[in-house]
Amino acid sequence: MEHNQVDRYIKTALSKLNLEYGLFLRIGSEIEFYLFDNSHEINKEIDLSTISNFSSHISNKLGMVLEKEKGLNQYEIIVPHQEDIALLQYNISRTKSELISIAKEVKLECILSPKPKINDFGSGMHYHITLHKGIDRINIFDIDKLSLMHIIAGILCKLTVALPWLLHNQYYQNSIVKECQRFVPKFMAPTNISWGGNNRTTAIRIPDNISTRIEFRIPSPVTSSQKVIAFILSSILFGIKYGHKLKIPSRIYGNAYDEQYMEDLSFHCGNILSLCSNTHTQYYNLQDILE
Repeated sequence: MEHNQVDRYIKTALSKLNLEYGLFLRIGSEIEFYLFDNSHEINKEIDLSTISNFSSHISNKLGMVLEKEKGLNQYEIIVPHQEDIALLQYNISRTKSELISIAKEVKLECILSPKPKINDFGSGMHYHITLHKGIDRINIFDIDKLSLMHIIAGILCKLTVALPWLLHNQYYQNSIVKECQRFVPKFMAPTNISWGGNNRTTAIRIPDNISTRIEFRIPSPVTSSQKVIAFILSSILFGIKYGHKLKIPSRIYGNAYDEQYMEDLSFHCGNILSLCSNTHTQYYNLQDILE
């Protein structure tokens, strides 16, 4: 029931964005994951020839490039930035499925868990967001920084209500608990509802790119991409409508988990673990989230 409701919302919200505001949403994603060999020794580095073989299969089957990430045996691939949101959802689902399948072919195991190793980096699935207008699809974030700030405010504000819903996955046991294991200091993961520039410890990152984009860093590979896309659309529409009334937290320049930021509410909208542990937030009104 909820799946169908969310799917309908995505279609309605995309139409509203196009017809009422003349805007076109583009989203891409990066999927982080770990590889284990048959020994399952988590502190043993997989040999380069096996990784090279896996990488070749990825290139041949998916046309994607395997990139090394921070953790031991941790990698990522990028799902291309695109305007066809239905195709994006399909590509994300297919990519994750193929990663698992290809790993088996080369006698590896692909682990999409948010935090498979407590003392190593967690795996995020970051969504790259841009808004465009006109036939030439001009990126409005490049020319209208006020609109960019309104969208950031919309996302941060909505997260305080939607976070438990967003992280709950009925197909992944104890999903919220496992998701929250990633939101700890010192592993380049967000710990509070905040934003920054080229900052990997905030919920929203604005990378130092030629083309401005929002990088949404809360989701992991097991977070429902359907929910994430619906949430992004809801936040964008909320930011467009109410952004001028919302108080956006100050930009974080250092580590978001530093004491000076954690204790100062002018820099964030709440602690992620606290928001997820509040039992009353587990009971949500979907209409409040996707309004």
